[in-house]
Amino acid sequence: MSNLIYPNANTTPSKEQAAASTKFGSKQTDHIYLRNAIEGIPLLTMDNYPHWNGRFINMLNLQKLTKPLTNPEGVHTNHQNNQLLLAMATKLKPSVEMNIATPGNKDGTCLLWADIKEYFASEQPANKAVFIKNFGPSSSISRMYLSLSPRSKLF
Repeated sequence: MSNLIYPNANTTPSKEQAAASTKFGSKQTDHIYLRNAIEGIPLLTMDNYPHWNGRFINMLNLQKLTKPLTNPEGVHTNHQNNQLLLAMATKLKPSVEMNIATPGNKDGTCLLWADIKEYFASEQPANKAVFIKNFGPSSSISRMYLSLSPRSKLF
């Protein structure tokens, strides 16, 4: 009688059911983890480069693309290049993209990645992150620096 309610209770899973398993490393879960990783990356702004960088590296690790992108001799396929360009372009705030994207790096992820790192990780005093690190986020100098925008007038 129990077979009428659960007719397949004593059978083994078919090959199709086994292929659609949700174990880590299966194609189905890889897409879910990748989507969640990409959604978890915030837009890159002038203030959140360390956070953005960590999240972006996590996404690269999930796709096994960290070395091809971060090494100068990194080799990846055109398909991977297009995927990474799309991921980078969608995670840049337009004001940041205007300062980083150039005709020279618009087609190459390694060049764009290097330009992003150079722009945000530079040791130049004008770099907001370096300035705050040197003076502390709560100092009056930092607050004054952060309140001034490039278009604000002092007088």
